[in-house]
Amino acid sequence: MLPEYALNASSLPQAFVSTIPQPGSYELDLRTGKTDVTSLTFPASVGMELQEFRIPKAVPVPDLYFFVPSTERAVAICDHIALPQGSGPTLRDSTGADVPFERLDGGRLPIARVAPGQAGKIWTMRRAVAPDSSPRLLNVPQRLALTPQALHVPSGALSRH
Repeated sequence: MLPEYALNASSLPQAFVSTIPQPGSYELDLRTGKTDVTSLTFPASVGMELQEFRIPKAVPVPDLYFFVPSTERAVAICDHIALPQGSGPTLRDSTGADVPFERLDGGRLPIARVAPGQAGKIWTMRRAVAPDSSPRLLNVPQRLALTPQALHVPSGALSRH
């Protein structure tokens, strides 16, 4: 168990450092105001997967990586705000090719078809927007990472990266 830290609200940057005592999986529960700005820095040797987080509209968002299991033929996302076609997130398969969405349920259910040879690989989500709740992957593992290497995936899935 790691220690708890609490920082008081401030207009100046604040930091805390926590040492990881041993290899393993740890969970960081970071609670901030809806419009607060937070930066996290991890050593390159420490992988980090994101599960529950918000992304405000109109802010630059780094690419997010996720794994598409070999059994899947489509990637379905829950889009609570039903952004119009051409806005919101885009998906790229493991070759970097854009994968178009078919939008169902009034735009709230974007579905991207998995091309042959693209299952069992790491994909990229670009321009994610999720101001009220986390981006929700419906039929693939709900694990998003800032680098492909941070994901817990079967051996061979990182071959392109």
